[in-house]
Amino acid sequence: MRILAIRGANLASLAEGFAIDFDSEPLRSAGLFAITGETGAGKSTILDAICLALYDKFPRVVAAGASEGAPDPSGETLGSGDPRTILRRGAGRGFAEVDFIGKDGLRYRARCDLQRARGRASGALQKRARSLWRIDEAGEIVAPVESGIEPVNARVVDLTDLTFDQFRRTALLAQGEFDAFLRADAKERAELLEKITGAEIYGVLSQRAFERAREAQQATALIESSCAQIGVMSEDERAAIDADVAATEAERAQVAERRSAMADALRRFDALAQAHAKLAQAISAREGALRAFDEMAPRRETLAALAQVEPLRSALRGFLRASAIDSADKAAGQREFAAVREMAARLPQPSATLMKYVNDRDVVHLGARLLPHVSAVGGPPSLSVSKSPKPSVPVFLLHGDEDTVIPSEESEFLADDLRGQAPVRLLLTSLITHAARAPAVRAGETIRLADFAGDLLNR
Repeated sequence: MRILAIRGANLASLAEGFAIDFDSEPLRSAGLFAITGETGAGKSTILDAICLALYDKFPRVVAAGASEGAPDPSGETLGSGDPRTILRRGAGRGFAEVDFIGKDGLRYRARCDLQRARGRASGALQKRARSLWRIDEAGEIVAPVESGIEPVNARVVDLTDLTFDQFRRTALLAQGEFDAFLRADAKERAELLEKITGAEIYGVLSQRAFERAREAQQATALIESSCAQIGVMSEDERAAIDADVAATEAERAQVAERRSAMADALRRFDALAQAHAKLAQAISAREGALRAFDEMAPRRETLAALAQVEPLRSALRGFLRASAIDSADKAAGQREFAAVREMAARLPQPSATLMKYVNDRDVVHLGARLLPHVSAVGGPPSLSVSKSPKPSVPVFLLHGDEDTVIPSEESEFLADDLRGQAPVRLLLTSLITHAARAPAVRAGETIRLADFAGDLLNR
């Protein structure tokens, strides 16, 4: 730290306000200067003002052995260590102020204010007021830092990196201590030097170091004594122990090998168990598949039979087409029938035989082959009048009387079966035929068809 300025007023023998600026000439460039004057002129008070502003105390109130009280004009007695005793008698207020540069390189101003009640010389002393500001190079206040006795004292110690005792032994020597040092003998000078510099701590450290060294020597001697009581192992004993260690290591290696083999066996056992579980699942799935396969046997037989007669589909369509053409054009119909016979000749068995029965109109043999399947085809109620429910509305049947695919007699048989269950109207007309034919339109047929349609719409 570096002190820049000292200011104060009404402190001890200094009645008027004073200011010392170390940052201005002629003190700025002075390497060394002295504070001189007659006794009681206030030389020590200037030093006291520095300590009061910075640390809220000064050497003369903390001198060793000072315990007497001092009477105050207010009637109370002040302790000898009370810093307010520096307030000049007859003054109602006073202060000490120091500008300095802290260890952070910034400028600060510390101040201690002393005052009596209502500023009267006989008023009771009030509590001290402490303030700390940061200032610029011109001495103007930039910002407040702390206020209050304890906060300011702690912050000053932090900014100066010196406690009060360290400050008064390094930067400021109290009055009388240096003179005593010069006049004392060698022993007393050593004691004063320790007192001034605080070197007494090194004496304490020296004693503690000696004690710790003695304790360490004693502990070392005890350990050496204990070591001496421990017998040294013979070579034979050491060899026997080494042999036991080697045998133990060999046994350990064998156990590790057996453990590894057991682990491999356990893994194989787990794999085998999993394989058995999967085999059981596969067997169960196979049995289910076989049951399903057996249940589908009738379906397979049906599909096999259908596969055998599937080639008939195209041939039968050709036969029906030839029949429709033949009703309108005999020559074209015969050509179509010839093509159907050629197709039938190329069919595999039994499709070729069945198609031959159809082309030859051999109903005897064809009926014998189809008769076993009639019951299956006629099973659904929708294909049987007797099994179907009774109609709830009138029934209209319209059929071409020259139909060669489904004979018109089928509609007549159906009409006979339905009569008595519901009103039935049947019309067989030549106007209903295949698209390949172009029948002659007769007036009577047209009238009957129109009447049939009108009756259907009216119902």
